[in-house]
Amino acid sequence: MTILITLALLIILALASVAAYYLIKLQKSQNAEKAQIEENHLAWLEHKNTLIKDIKFIANSMLQQQCEITEGCMRLGYLIPKVDDSEVIKSNFPSIFEHYSLTSNMPIKEAYQALSRKEQFKLDSKRLKLEAKNKEPVLSDCQTLLKHIF
Repeated sequence: MTILITLALLIILALASVAAYYLIKLQKSQNAEKAQIEENHLAWLEHKNTLIKDIKFIANSMLQQQCEITEGCMRLGYLIPKVDDSEVIKSNFPSIFEHYSLTSNMPIKEAYQALSRKEQFKLDSKRLKLEAKNKEPVLSDCQTLLKHIF
């Protein structure tokens, strides 16, 4: 009888040891997951701050006429949704996003160079007309953007 009790106690001890091992392993895994989540969050905040600095730099460059309206709107139209993709942000800066939507399909770089001179002239004319039409509202949005807190 004592052998059976001893054997039962050994089995219970072995099972308790295995349970304790896996409990410790689970706690380490959970702690590592929490640390990874925190690290990811801090990396996202750092990236977000970099994006916000870039957005404000572009807006300021547009206001100082160091960057064309179309180029600035294309860059802002790409960067702003990376920080805040809500419809509210788009409604706060309607001129920027309107100009972006009107010009985002225009070819750039190699695609622009591949166009004939006539097509380039036609595209440039369209772009310059849009810039003339949207300049003041876009620059007004840029001033608002500089004050915006993301």
